[in-house]
Amino acid sequence: MPDLASSRVRASALVVLGVLAAALAYVFVGSDDSTPAPTPPPPAASKPLRPTVSAITARVVSGPELKAAAASSSHPVYWAGPRPGVRYELTRATDGRTYVRYLTPGAVVGDTASRYLVIATYPQAGAFNAVSAEAAKPGNTRIDLPAGGLAVAAPGRPQAVYLSYPGADYQVEVFSPKPGEARRLVSNGSVRPLGGGTPVATGAAVGLTLPELRAAGRRSAFYWAGPRPGVRYELTQTPSGHTFVRYLEGEAALGDPRAQYVTVATYPAKNAFSQVKSVTTKKGTVTVKLSGGGLAVFAKAKPTSVFVGYPSLPYQVEVFSPKPGEARSLVLGGKITRAG
Repeated sequence: MPDLASSRVRASALVVLGVLAAALAYVFVGSDDSTPAPTPPPPAASKPLRPTVSAITARVVSGPELKAAAASSSHPVYWAGPRPGVRYELTRATDGRTYVRYLTPGAVVGDTASRYLVIATYPQAGAFNAVSAEAAKPGNTRIDLPAGGLAVAAPGRPQAVYLSYPGADYQVEVFSPKPGEARRLVSNGSVRPLGGGTPVATGAAVGLTLPELRAAGRRSAFYWAGPRPGVRYELTQTPSGHTFVRYLEGEAALGDPRAQYVTVATYPAKNAFSQVKSVTTKKGTVTVKLSGGGLAVFAKAKPTSVFVGYPSLPYQVEVFSPKPGEARSLVLGGKITRAG
């Protein structure tokens, strides 16, 4: 294991999204890395997830109402963005299957005819593997998406495209009665999640409101320093599973590469606590025991970052602040908690 303050480690930290000097990240983590019937069920079967939401009978909703419904979901809910001259119809089953339909003028709410654009999000364990298996079948068309995402279109159903991302516990179907439209919408990035977080771990910095950040925290495990007045919240989740919550101040832009904002990073690792504990004997390292058997460590030469681990958690948390002593104060003051 490299020394905590090694220049190689500091250099690698700048590559991690360019959002903070996460010098110890890779040192510690190591290599471990009812509903309408406008569309059929997902193309590949897998174990469904348990119901987590209340049902929503088909109804017309506004854009803000769509976002509010997405915020209450246990997984991201997709749509194709705003469109003029249409009404948004929202339907959700108790198992979390969610449908956003674009009703044209004169359309009846709940109409089961397959003549409207529909974006359906299906909770599904192993969703990405299911889509990958479909994409590998002879005759099917594979569409590679940013951040490792994958979409598939089958010749027997040219009006629909299915997509998912590595690590996602959901699959998205895009259906359009217009030939080629579903594929075009997927390929050009129009199909995306409603407010409340990134689609999956895309690596893109996203600005969120406080309710949206909390909603994202309910969907995936990551840590933060709680609400703060006068800041903007930035969330970044990488395909490797790392999550960064930054507290932007002033006129800072999303993705600002300067390491001058409070940041809480969550790094999943099976042996996270053991890795943190193994560093405590390193020369120049300060160790603080936390309640519950946790440990907080930081290098004397780099007191701006404090790393935290607990025996029962498969995560390592880094707390960064450009102000000397603030990261330690946040940790010891109990401010670092799971978001949600």
